Amino acid sequence: KSDGFSTEYNQGDRRSSLGVYGVRDHMPLNPRGRTGIAGRGSLPDWGPNHIAIPIVSRIREEELEVLLFDDGTAVALPEFATSFNSLPDLVEKLVSIFESRSADLDPETDEQVIETSEITGQASCSISEDAVKAGYLVFKREVLVEREYMDSSFNTDNAWLEFVSYNFHDHDSELPDSIDGNDTYRWSKVPGTLTDLTNPKHYSLISKVGFLRGGCCSLSDSL
Repeated sequence: KSDGFSTEYNQGDRRSSLGVYGVRDHMPLNPRGRTGIAGRGSLPDWGPNHIAIPIVSRIREEELEVLLFDDGTAVALPEFATSFNSLPDLVEKLVSIFESRSADLDPETDEQVIETSEITGQASCSISEDAVKAGYLVFKREVLVEREYMDSSFNTDNAWLEFVSYNFHDHDSELPDSIDGNDTYRWSKVPGTLTDLTNPKHYSLISKVGFLRGGCCSLSDSL
Protein backbone atom coordinates (compact mmCIF):
# COMPACT_ATOMS: atom_id res chain seq x y z
CA LYS A 1 0.00 0.00 0.00
CA SER A 2 1.13 3.53 -0.66
CA ASP A 3 0.70 4.40 3.04
CA GLY A 4 3.92 2.46 3.65
CA PHE A 5 5.80 5.07 1.66
CA SER A 6 8.84 6.24 3.66
CA THR A 7 8.87 9.91 4.67
CA GLU A 8 12.40 10.04 3.29
CA TYR A 9 10.86 9.89 -0.18
CA ASN A 10 7.44 11.30 0.64
CA GLN A 11 7.84 15.06 0.17
CA GLY A 12 4.45 16.63 -0.42
CA ASP A 13 1.27 14.85 -1.54
CA ARG A 14 2.34 11.61 -3.22
CA ARG A 15 -1.16 10.29 -3.88
CA SER A 16 -1.78 8.80 -7.30
CA SER A 17 -4.82 9.63 -9.39
CA LEU A 18 -4.71 5.99 -10.57
CA GLY A 19 -5.31 4.51 -7.12
CA VAL A 20 -3.09 2.69 -4.63
CA TYR A 21 0.41 1.75 -5.79
CA GLY A 22 2.86 -0.69 -4.30
CA VAL A 23 5.82 0.07 -2.07
CA ARG A 24 8.97 -2.01 -1.66
CA ASP A 25 11.87 -1.17 0.65
CA HIS A 26 10.01 2.06 1.47
CA MET A 27 10.11 3.16 -2.18
CA PRO A 28 7.09 3.52 -4.51
CA LEU A 29 6.71 1.05 -7.36
CA ASN A 30 5.68 2.12 -10.86
CA PRO A 31 2.15 0.71 -11.36
CA ARG A 32 2.97 -0.12 -14.98
CA GLY A 33 5.90 -2.30 -14.02
CA ARG A 34 9.63 -2.00 -14.32
CA THR A 35 11.24 0.38 -16.78
CA GLY A 36 14.85 -0.73 -16.42
CA ILE A 37 15.78 2.47 -14.59
CA ALA A 38 15.79 2.43 -10.79
CA GLY A 39 15.43 5.47 -8.53
CA ARG A 40 13.80 8.82 -9.28
CA GLY A 41 15.74 9.66 -12.43
CA SER A 42 15.27 13.27 -13.51
CA LEU A 43 11.70 13.58 -12.21
CA PRO A 44 11.28 16.02 -9.30
CA ASP A 45 9.26 13.65 -7.08
CA TRP A 46 9.28 9.99 -6.05
CA GLY A 47 6.11 8.17 -7.03
CA PRO A 48 3.53 10.01 -9.14
CA ASN A 49 4.44 13.31 -10.81
CA HIS A 50 1.33 15.10 -12.01
CA ILE A 51 0.87 16.93 -15.32
CA ALA A 52 -2.27 18.89 -16.24
CA ILE A 53 -3.20 19.20 -19.93
CA PRO A 54 -6.01 21.75 -20.35
CA ILE A 55 -7.91 21.92 -23.63
CA VAL A 56 -9.39 25.38 -24.02
CA SER A 57 -11.87 25.33 -26.91
CA ARG A 58 -14.42 27.48 -28.69
CA ILE A 59 -16.51 27.52 -31.87
CA ARG A 60 -15.69 30.07 -34.56
CA GLU A 61 -17.52 30.10 -37.91
CA GLU A 62 -18.94 26.66 -37.08
CA GLU A 63 -15.46 25.22 -36.58
CA LEU A 64 -13.81 24.04 -33.40
CA GLU A 65 -10.70 25.93 -32.28
CA VAL A 66 -8.33 25.01 -29.45
CA LEU A 67 -5.64 26.93 -27.64
CA LEU A 68 -2.13 25.73 -28.49
CA PHE A 69 1.32 26.40 -27.11
CA ASP A 70 3.73 27.35 -29.89
CA ASP A 71 7.22 28.64 -29.12
CA GLY A 72 8.63 28.13 -32.61
CA THR A 73 10.18 24.75 -31.77
CA ALA A 74 7.16 22.79 -30.51
CA VAL A 75 3.41 22.93 -31.06
CA ALA A 76 1.33 21.32 -28.33
CA LEU A 77 -1.55 21.64 -25.94
CA PRO A 78 -0.51 23.55 -22.82
CA GLU A 79 1.03 21.34 -20.14
CA PHE A 80 1.65 22.31 -16.54
CA ALA A 81 3.47 20.46 -13.78
CA THR A 82 0.95 20.40 -10.93
CA SER A 83 0.03 18.49 -7.80
CA PHE A 84 -2.62 15.92 -6.93
CA ASN A 85 -6.14 17.43 -7.19
CA SER A 86 -4.67 20.41 -9.02
CA LEU A 87 -7.75 22.02 -10.60
CA PRO A 88 -7.58 25.34 -8.66
CA ASP A 89 -3.91 25.74 -9.53
CA LEU A 90 -4.62 24.88 -13.17
CA VAL A 91 -7.36 27.51 -13.43
CA GLU A 92 -4.98 30.13 -12.07
CA LYS A 93 -2.41 29.23 -14.71
CA LEU A 94 -4.99 29.45 -17.49
CA VAL A 95 -6.19 32.85 -16.32
CA SER A 96 -2.58 34.02 -16.41
CA ILE A 97 -2.38 33.25 -20.13
CA PHE A 98 -5.16 35.72 -20.92
CA GLU A 99 -4.67 38.33 -18.21
CA SER A 100 -1.98 40.98 -17.86
CA ARG A 101 0.78 39.46 -15.78
CA SER A 102 2.44 40.76 -12.71
CA ALA A 103 5.78 39.21 -13.57
CA ASP A 104 8.79 38.98 -11.31
CA LEU A 105 11.57 41.30 -12.45
CA ASP A 106 15.29 40.81 -12.21
CA PRO A 107 16.39 43.73 -10.00
CA GLU A 108 19.56 44.24 -12.05
CA THR A 109 18.09 44.09 -15.54
CA ASP A 110 14.37 44.85 -14.97
CA GLU A 111 13.68 41.94 -17.29
CA GLN A 112 10.84 39.50 -16.79
CA VAL A 113 11.83 36.32 -15.00
CA ILE A 114 10.34 33.26 -16.65
CA GLU A 115 10.51 29.79 -15.14
CA THR A 116 10.58 26.82 -17.52
CA SER A 117 9.50 23.33 -16.58
CA GLU A 118 12.21 20.80 -17.39
CA ILE A 119 9.55 18.19 -18.05
CA THR A 120 7.08 20.13 -20.22
CA GLY A 121 9.49 22.68 -21.67
CA GLN A 122 6.79 25.32 -21.34
CA ALA A 123 7.23 28.64 -19.61
CA SER A 124 5.15 30.11 -16.83
CA CYS A 125 5.03 33.50 -15.11
CA SER A 126 3.54 34.84 -11.93
CA ILE A 127 0.08 36.41 -12.01
CA SER A 128 -1.45 39.31 -10.13
CA GLU A 129 -3.90 38.55 -7.33
CA ASP A 130 -6.52 40.75 -8.98
CA ALA A 131 -6.32 38.72 -12.18
CA VAL A 132 -6.82 35.50 -10.27
CA LYS A 133 -9.88 36.90 -8.49
CA ALA A 134 -11.35 38.21 -11.73
CA GLY A 135 -10.99 34.90 -13.50
CA TYR A 136 -13.19 33.82 -16.38
CA LEU A 137 -16.43 31.91 -16.16
CA VAL A 138 -15.15 29.60 -18.87
CA PHE A 139 -12.56 28.25 -16.44
CA LYS A 140 -15.25 27.42 -13.88
CA ARG A 141 -16.97 24.94 -16.21
CA GLU A 142 -14.47 22.16 -16.66
CA VAL A 143 -15.20 18.73 -18.14
CA LEU A 144 -12.87 15.82 -17.43
CA VAL A 145 -11.51 14.41 -20.70
CA GLU A 146 -9.02 11.81 -19.47
CA ARG A 147 -6.96 10.89 -16.42
CA GLU A 148 -4.20 8.36 -17.02
CA TYR A 149 -0.61 7.21 -16.70
CA MET A 150 1.65 9.12 -19.10
CA ASP A 151 4.07 7.09 -21.19
CA SER A 152 7.39 8.93 -21.04
CA SER A 153 11.12 8.34 -21.21
CA PHE A 154 11.27 10.19 -17.87
CA ASN A 155 9.50 7.32 -16.07
CA THR A 156 11.52 5.03 -13.81
CA ASP A 157 10.80 2.07 -11.54
CA ASN A 158 10.12 4.45 -8.64
CA ALA A 159 8.86 7.68 -10.24
CA TRP A 160 6.43 8.24 -13.07
CA LEU A 161 4.23 10.79 -14.81
CA GLU A 162 0.45 10.91 -14.61
CA PHE A 163 -1.74 13.37 -16.47
CA VAL A 164 -5.22 14.77 -16.17
CA SER A 165 -6.88 16.59 -19.04
CA TYR A 166 -9.83 18.95 -18.69
CA ASN A 167 -11.82 20.71 -21.39
CA PHE A 168 -12.74 24.35 -20.78
CA HIS A 169 -15.17 25.37 -23.52
CA ASP A 170 -15.86 29.03 -24.25
CA HIS A 171 -19.63 28.88 -24.85
CA ASP A 172 -20.13 32.62 -24.55
CA SER A 173 -17.21 33.97 -26.64
CA GLU A 174 -15.66 35.31 -23.48
CA LEU A 175 -12.02 34.73 -24.40
CA PRO A 176 -10.25 37.19 -26.72
CA ASP A 177 -9.20 36.37 -30.26
CA SER A 178 -5.73 37.74 -29.67
CA ILE A 179 -3.67 36.93 -26.62
CA ASP A 180 -1.91 40.20 -25.92
CA GLY A 181 1.57 40.03 -24.45
CA ASN A 182 1.81 36.27 -24.86
CA ASP A 183 3.12 35.19 -28.23
CA THR A 184 3.63 31.55 -27.20
CA TYR A 185 -0.10 30.75 -27.31
CA ARG A 186 -2.49 30.89 -30.26
CA TRP A 187 -5.87 29.63 -31.39
CA SER A 188 -5.87 26.85 -33.99
CA LYS A 189 -8.70 25.34 -36.00
CA VAL A 190 -9.43 21.61 -35.78
CA PRO A 191 -8.13 19.72 -37.64
CA GLY A 192 -6.47 22.62 -39.52
CA THR A 193 -2.90 23.11 -38.34
CA LEU A 194 -3.03 20.25 -35.84
CA THR A 195 -0.76 18.30 -38.15
CA ASP A 196 1.99 20.38 -36.52
CA LEU A 197 1.42 18.85 -33.07
CA THR A 198 4.57 17.31 -31.65
CA ASN A 199 2.86 14.99 -29.15
CA PRO A 200 0.64 12.24 -30.66
CA LYS A 201 -1.32 11.94 -27.40
CA HIS A 202 -2.58 15.47 -27.88
CA TYR A 203 -4.30 14.42 -31.12
CA SER A 204 -6.27 11.83 -29.17
CA LEU A 205 -7.30 14.31 -26.48
CA ILE A 206 -8.43 16.92 -29.01
CA SER A 207 -10.37 14.24 -30.90
CA LYS A 208 -12.29 13.42 -27.70
CA VAL A 209 -13.14 17.09 -27.25
CA GLY A 210 -14.35 17.23 -30.86
CA PHE A 211 -16.86 14.45 -30.21
CA LEU A 212 -17.78 16.01 -26.86
CA ARG A 213 -18.62 19.30 -28.56
CA GLY A 214 -21.02 17.78 -31.06
CA GLY A 215 -18.67 16.02 -33.47
CA CYS A 216 -17.72 19.32 -35.05
CA CYS A 217 -14.31 18.05 -36.05
CA SER A 218 -13.11 14.97 -37.89
CA LEU A 219 -9.65 13.73 -37.14
CA SER A 220 -7.81 10.84 -38.69
CA ASP A 221 -8.87 7.32 -37.64
CA SER A 222 -5.21 6.71 -36.85
CA LEU A 223 -5.28 9.06 -33.85
